[in-house]
Amino acid sequence: MSQANPFWGAARIHGELLSWALPSIARFTGTMKGPMIGPGAKEIPPTVKSFEVDFCTVARWDNGEIVEENLFYDVVGLMSQIGIGK
Repeated sequence: MSQANPFWGAARIHGELLSWALPSIARFTGTMKGPMIGPGAKEIPPTVKSFEVDFCTVARWDNGEIVEENLFYDVVGLMSQIGIGK
């Protein structure tokens, strides 16, 4: 990790140095062509509907490898687009 790189941040938690990349934003696009497991392990059949959802990911790196990643996206919007939500 280069301290000159503006895309890196670091914090100490309980004395451990944690390195985080700044968030990246991208877009999922696709079509629900296969089943999805829903609440209570209930299988939701494919709707064959398309979706387009923006997402944000933040990763923690250790020795040049991602060791933890957090992904945030609009679940309600995704469900609505594929015909599962209201």
